[in-house]
Amino acid sequence: MSPRKNLPWRRVLAALAFTLPSSLFGQESAYDALDRLRELYLGVGAYSDHGEIRRTSVSEGGVAVEEVWGFELDGDGEGGFRFLLRPAAGSDQLLWVRGGEAFRFDGDLGQYRAVESAAAELIRMVGEGGQDALVVPLLLLGLPEALPEAEAASLEEEVVGEGLLQFLTLSSLGGALEMELAVEREAGWIRRVRVSLDPPHSGSSLKLETFHHPRPDVLPSAANWLDPPLGARRVTQWERAEAGEKEKGPGASGAFGETVEVALATFSLKVLEPDGSPVRGLTPENLRLRLRGKEVKVVALDWVEGGSSPAADLPPEVLAETGITLPPPGRLVVFFVQAGLQGGRQQGHLKQVHHARRLLDTLGPEDRVAVVSFDSHLKLRLDFTRDADRVMEALGESIRFGKKVDPLPVGRYPSLASSFDYDEALEAASPERAVELTADALAPLLGEKEIVFVGWGVGHYADGGVRYGRSYDRAKEALIKADATVSVLDISEADFHTLELGLKQVAKDTGGTYERVFRRGWIATDRLARTLEGHYVVTFENPTPDRPISRSKLVVRLEGVRGEVILGPPVS
Repeated sequence: MSPRKNLPWRRVLAALAFTLPSSLFGQESAYDALDRLRELYLGVGAYSDHGEIRRTSVSEGGVAVEEVWGFELDGDGEGGFRFLLRPAAGSDQLLWVRGGEAFRFDGDLGQYRAVESAAAELIRMVGEGGQDALVVPLLLLGLPEALPEAEAASLEEEVVGEGLLQFLTLSSLGGALEMELAVEREAGWIRRVRVSLDPPHSGSSLKLETFHHPRPDVLPSAANWLDPPLGARRVTQWERAEAGEKEKGPGASGAFGETVEVALATFSLKVLEPDGSPVRGLTPENLRLRLRGKEVKVVALDWVEGGSSPAADLPPEVLAETGITLPPPGRLVVFFVQAGLQGGRQQGHLKQVHHARRLLDTLGPEDRVAVVSFDSHLKLRLDFTRDADRVMEALGESIRFGKKVDPLPVGRYPSLASSFDYDEALEAASPERAVELTADALAPLLGEKEIVFVGWGVGHYADGGVRYGRSYDRAKEALIKADATVSVLDISEADFHTLELGLKQVAKDTGGTYERVFRRGWIATDRLARTLEGHYVVTFENPTPDRPISRSKLVVRLEGVRGEVILGPPVS
């Protein structure tokens, strides 16, 4: 079958396994195959990911040799596409595609051969995997936390007999793996069976849906498979096998007179211009939300100026009835400085300390700033203050590795020192643990909380890739519990480095932004300052209030406007 033009890139490798015959892989170069890759997802929207490719071969001496390749995929949503492969020890860009231009190569012939070999191996692994090709791309790319839109790629289509059409569909909806198993047509009734596996694949759910098609002689095509056929009407809902409920047939109708309670969920949301400025003036009509693959209604979209509370405009009687306590005006900003002895890192810190004044100048008179640092352990250097000169002094001291810092006295509310665990801070041996303790200290405080991470990396490099341990999971959980957003200023003196992946991840997991200071300096600082000007609070219907909502299951799309969407944590 022909590939879909709007196929999401995260499933392109899986689609290639079926749209390109295995024999073709050996006849065309990897560049040609990757060019097909680019053509498949023109118009999908901006995307980005990274990962590893591992290949084990046996040398002439009978010794097993494992090769590890890192790869990056990203695009600008307008046809610009980059596929980058690196050997574990490499650092130079090897492959580059932009728009309709052909692949350009920067490097020597040896690099060219190595890259082409690795790219061809990646495609071969998928193409020769048979049905296992459904699993291989997931192992290579990992399940995404969010998609530009919830789509499915039909991987196999076969007419088995009259009136029977089988589909095998792999889709990844906000981190969940969904497989369409079969479709059966009987007298105009189209039956669809879907199995959903939610990470960490601890359980599954079975959904039976029946659609009445106005034209029984026409079967749905793969192109519109996620949506009912035009003119169809839905007649069944979730079926619980354990309850013994049966599927309703034609003419079934729902019960009337029942009370329907609609649960609501609220999340923070940023929509940014390319320069980091917020896109203002949006309405609920500008958003489309899908929760676990199903569209949900946006009830309200409210703009919140930086430093103010979403509940600030509520009448006093409503505040008293709901028990909401308004925080003091202004934001709580914590500079988290990750010190380092490496020359390039110290140079980056010196530059960023100079640029920090520009960020402080954009803060409001009610905003308060604290400074913590991590070198051999976590240190609280400055409690919340409005004094920019004291902040600059503390930032300058933070980049001096190893200097002892005495405990600070507890100040007026809000005070970070009041909940800062000095004993645990002295034992903190990793930046992840230091971030966790900082979040724990912020948790009791009310108000908008922003952590500006000024550093060079999260995670550790091992076995040819970046690894995150349980300590990162604990740090993320603590940040979410504290309602804290992490925005990163990467001070590494490099266009790319392995540990930046962890910095991007912590920003993504908390609704923050990542800015590279190298070659950008004050531009990165100014962009970060603009992102802090304000955010939206989006309220939507929650069809499953008994299930916690993970941000990875919530997909947000813009309608009628353009901008970068950053989904933040839930608003309590």
